[in-house]
Amino acid sequence: GTGDHDTILAAIAQADPDILVLPESWSSFRLAVSLLDTLAASYPHRTYCPVASGCSVTILSRLPLDNIRTLDPGMAWPPAVVANVTLAGQPVTIFGVHLVFPLARKAQVKSIDILSAALAEVDGPTVMAGDFNAAPWSHAMRDFSRAAGFRPPPGYRPTWPSGLGYAGLPIDHVIARDTVAVTDIGVLNVDGSDHRPILATVTLETD
Repeated sequence: GTGDHDTILAAIAQADPDILVLPESWSSFRLAVSLLDTLAASYPHRTYCPVASGCSVTILSRLPLDNIRTLDPGMAWPPAVVANVTLAGQPVTIFGVHLVFPLARKAQVKSIDILSAALAEVDGPTVMAGDFNAAPWSHAMRDFSRAAGFRPPPGYRPTWPSGLGYAGLPIDHVIARDTVAVTDIGVLNVDGSDHRPILATVTLETD
């Protein structure tokens, strides 16, 4: 969710991540441009889906990004931006996602089907992060994760609505498969945002 400019920057500075996935970064165009400008030096590598499409996902990285693409489901809500990073000499595919809310059931199923098809063409370690608009126990999330080979993270943290704190729902996730795993996960607080950001530690298995 969107939030106050200064508190977003403070949260990023405190967490100090190597890669940022911002699912609703373009909900406020002015805020997005301001954040991207401010973070340019720390996160020089970036990609985001076309703003005109209605998509709002951005990936910012300290590491170079390549093979950048957007998944287009043929409707005004592309579910993901995708890029590769290299960790310990291995390519890792990063999906930044923002899935349709479950009340639009047919649209959510379609976006999940497109993600599944894209994942079927990806070999090797994969990390998917963002706003899934689905709790881990939902049929959509459970069936998708199992079919795509994602391992459950070490626990789930309530992220929405942020005002409910630990009484909220865990609908934002970081999941991984193959030789990469989520080994630690927590949440941050950002004033003005309806979501609590996730901070995840991702570990790549090496020989």
